[in-house]
Amino acid sequence: MESKTLKRAIATVNVDSYNDVLKSWYLRIQTDFPQKDLRPYLTKEKVWIEDINTLGKFHEYGAESCVYKAYTGKEVYKVQLIGLLDSIRKAILYNRFFPESILSFVGFTDSPTFITGLVETQDDVRVVLKQQFFDGVHPDVLQEQQIYNIEMKGYGFGDKNYCVSDIDSKNCIVIDQTFYVIDCCIKKRKL
Repeated sequence: MESKTLKRAIATVNVDSYNDVLKSWYLRIQTDFPQKDLRPYLTKEKVWIEDINTLGKFHEYGAESCVYKAYTGKEVYKVQLIGLLDSIRKAILYNRFFPESILSFVGFTDSPTFITGLVETQDDVRVVLKQQFFDGVHPDVLQEQQIYNIEMKGYGFGDKNYCVSDIDSKNCIVIDQTFYVIDCCIKKRKL
């Protein structure tokens, strides 16, 4: 059976407004966060999430995030398992490359207690991001090859500064022959 041709989803949001919030927190973390105990500061700023389970139910986890599906079923919350600054930097870059599946800032929370061996962060604080839940299917082998050809162009997706990889069936969703990248790896290119 021949697979129909896929197309990439088209963004319908203004990435700058989402990234401005992320950039603001990136700068605040760099300047305001040398404090010993972050929780009181983040609570005062109304960005501390005491219990991530109030937002959604545990769904799955991977190398860089622990995913909770919202009780509404319309979005997922991603508790970032990498460092604070790295989490925000990756989200900003991700939004630039994949605005059709934008990540927005929600707040901060504790590390999930059931996952061991995480990268340590200051006071074990984690960034929480929100993304639309895409109710589709993971691409089959032929569709994955199409995505590779569209996005990777045979040599690597990204731009002159960044390489985007890990765009495969587990990190893409297909809905009505349109694909959405929901996760990936972004690394600075070696010059």
